[in-house]
Amino acid sequence: MATDSFKIKNSLNIQPIAGAAPTAEGDIAYNLTTKKASLHNGTTASPLVTEAHTATLTNKTFDADGAGNSISNIENADIKTGAAIALNKLAATTASRALVSDGSGVIVPATTTATEIGYVNGVTSSIQTQLNNLAASASNSYEITNLGLATSVGSSALTIALKQADGSSDPSTGTAAVKVGMRSSTATSGLYNQRSATAATSLVISSGSTLGQASNQPAVIWIYLIDNAGTLELAASGTVFHENQLISTTAEGGAGAADSATVMYSTTARSNVPFRLVGKLVNTQTTAGTWASAGTSLQVGIFGTLVGFVQPTVQKFTSGTGTYVTPAGARHIRVRLIGGGGGGGPGGTGSYGSATAGGNTTFGSTIVVGNGGSQGVGAAAVGGAGGSASLGSGAVGTVLSGGTGHGGGFSSSAAFAGGAGASSPFGAGGPGTRGAAGAAVANTGTGGGGGGCDVATNNLGGCGGGAGGYCDAIIINPAATYAYAVGAAGSGGSAGTSGYAGGNGGSGYIEVTEYYN
Repeated sequence: MATDSFKIKNSLNIQPIAGAAPTAEGDIAYNLTTKKASLHNGTTASPLVTEAHTATLTNKTFDADGAGNSISNIENADIKTGAAIALNKLAATTASRALVSDGSGVIVPATTTATEIGYVNGVTSSIQTQLNNLAASASNSYEITNLGLATSVGSSALTIALKQADGSSDPSTGTAAVKVGMRSSTATSGLYNQRSATAATSLVISSGSTLGQASNQPAVIWIYLIDNAGTLELAASGTVFHENQLISTTAEGGAGAADSATVMYSTTARSNVPFRLVGKLVNTQTTAGTWASAGTSLQVGIFGTLVGFVQPTVQKFTSGTGTYVTPAGARHIRVRLIGGGGGGGPGGTGSYGSATAGGNTTFGSTIVVGNGGSQGVGAAAVGGAGGSASLGSGAVGTVLSGGTGHGGGFSSSAAFAGGAGASSPFGAGGPGTRGAAGAAVANTGTGGGGGGCDVATNNLGGCGGGAGGYCDAIIINPAATYAYAVGAAGSGGSAGTSGYAGGNGGSGYIEVTEYYN
């Protein structure tokens, strides 16, 4: 290697050393191959740093604050791995905030505070999963969560659809599920299950199916969810069923045959399943079974909210015939009625006219019946017999046959009074007197009093009329309408010779009390 050497002596006295590398302290050499000069420090020769040559600096201190000094083009590769640069040397951001990257990937302060970050301290798994498990553990037997309903009509059919709480989104998985607490499917068990609907669910009430509604009459459709071995299905009925039981449903059928107000209908018949009341739909159809209206009121909630307490209402019928209409929402009705009372028999010595019996009072033709009391006659030991009473299918309660009127009599030596009419639960019968008999009070179903006779020889006192039969009945899950007839009062017999006419009986009566909870 060709090298020209110089030696520095006596303060910058440089002498060339031909052909020799620097070997002693102070020797300077120029390498013709590397084009670098080197200086011997007494131990080793090191290249001298020049402006244009590449070199690695060691044992140097660079003062960036020195006058005229600067450093440029430093990048990530220039930073030593594990340099452990102190955070306090970075620019400060907003105090006590979490750090996130913005849209450009630059670290910026978030709106989340350090306190809020502290709330997740100790989390060991997915927070959402834990929240879901909290929701599951917080469930209860009466839970109804994220539930909504929607109704629509088309092709004269009514569709009831299960929705999320927004009323439009179908149930789905996770937080979009509709959750309902259900009693156990074992009647003797006190356990309950939390059931979830996670897919679209609906029930169609087909064209022609009335659910027991009458045309042009407001009616309530009660909407239920049934638990088919863990799968929630919709059902509907014109009747409120208490949730402390299992129920068997009837298939709606899709052929317009779901016509009973006392049956719960579902798409497919289910046997002995748990159920929950979840909705109440009020509507009026111009033609029952032709579903043209989706309803005037739709409400969701739990049993107590939907049924609640409503003051009972009363309808009274005092004469004639007609049609009783069950009010919307009435769960059961109490029917108290009595047949017409028989007329009182006439008094006198002869040539008197006969009294007549009271008319029959009916509700629903044969469901609740109070027959009229028999009329009293002339002198007899026993007055007119009371009317019988009966209950037909669908009604339970008390029936009482009407009381028998008091007897008249005969005397050959003194004036004689007629017998009193039979009393009823609604009042006393017409009085019997020696003179004109007393008429019974209207709408009491009591018998008219017998007429008297005011002569002292061969006189006859009329017998009192019998009372109508009495009923006090409860009809659970009433039909939309019932035909009714109020029994007329029996007429008193016309007076005989030297006697007085019998009194008219009391007309029949119907009282219907409607209960809503």
